[in-house]
Amino acid sequence: MDKFSYIGNSDINSIDTLYEQYKSNPDSVDIQWQKFFEGFEFAQKTFPASTKGSEWMDKEFKVINLIEGYRKRGHLFTKTNPVRTRRAYTPTLAIENYGLEPSDLEKTFQAGKNIGIGPAILKDIVSHLETTYCQSIGAEYMFIRNPEIISWLQSKMEGSKNIPVFTNEQRKHIYNHLKQAVGFENFIHRKFVGQKRFSLEGAETLIPAMNAIIEKGFIDENNLFVTGGSGGGILSAWTVGHTNRFKAAVVAKPIVNWYSAALYSDMSNFAPKYWFPGFPWDYVEHYMNRSPISYVKNVKTPTMILSGENDYRTPIAEIEQYYSALKLSKVETAMVRIQEASHEITEKPSNGINKVKYTLGWFDKFKNK
Repeated sequence: MDKFSYIGNSDINSIDTLYEQYKSNPDSVDIQWQKFFEGFEFAQKTFPASTKGSEWMDKEFKVINLIEGYRKRGHLFTKTNPVRTRRAYTPTLAIENYGLEPSDLEKTFQAGKNIGIGPAILKDIVSHLETTYCQSIGAEYMFIRNPEIISWLQSKMEGSKNIPVFTNEQRKHIYNHLKQAVGFENFIHRKFVGQKRFSLEGAETLIPAMNAIIEKGFIDENNLFVTGGSGGGILSAWTVGHTNRFKAAVVAKPIVNWYSAALYSDMSNFAPKYWFPGFPWDYVEHYMNRSPISYVKNVKTPTMILSGENDYRTPIAEIEQYYSALKLSKVETAMVRIQEASHEITEKPSNGINKVKYTLGWFDKFKNK
């Protein structure tokens, strides 16, 4: 049993009354209470109560809240627009909004350990957070539900101030992938000009990032697959005609023959006028050079093709002729005709589910186990 339990079990008000009696006349209380109160007063005199420690601890928690503020809202204050000043958000990340004062800037806080710089003065903590979260790269990640992922991201970004260090060779390597991505985008836009543009604009760095993931070994290079629908279907068919890099492909809702598509798709009045120099019979070579079916002789990738039977944007005849061409070329292939489906296959939920099921099933068939 706790030797001080008798104190906790006592009536608090009675102890206060006894203490008041003791202060008036020590001999008026029992000798045991006299010794107790003597010890109490000795402790007060030797270790006087101070608010300094609690105030300092309160400041530590305020700095921790400041760090969390940068992690959660730092992306709102980044310098990502070189043309104009971005809109103002309130409250700002000023230290005053977190209960801190300019006089605290030169004080050392243990909270610096939270961002990997150890005990540090507040000025250095703020500088570290500003560089990490409020420069030309914005990071919004605190919505992620997995604490391990959040911790990993924080260690990577805060450990380097979000400024990765690359050698000149690495910089050239990244730039080369970036140049290829933008060059291919410009080629597509120049050859197929239209009012609607599907582009990499704003996400160009995604391509070198994906290549870096593959090169780092996070992705199995022997189990790469390609798929896409509509414009992505055209590019998927074009891809397998120009590389054997992928284990399998699923080409959804493609146009593979621009000569025929320009005559019977619902773009027949649009394509010759905006995407090509004229009608297909006047520019046969121009049309066929841009048609994936012209490169079917190069295809070695097992390719599934699918489309809706009521699709007028990329008519079912497109996948029928591509399927026949692949069969004649002895390429392993399969054709999926989705009944009563338009170009928007997923308008019917079951069609969307089946499309995913067919795609994953085809990939699984050729995956290296």
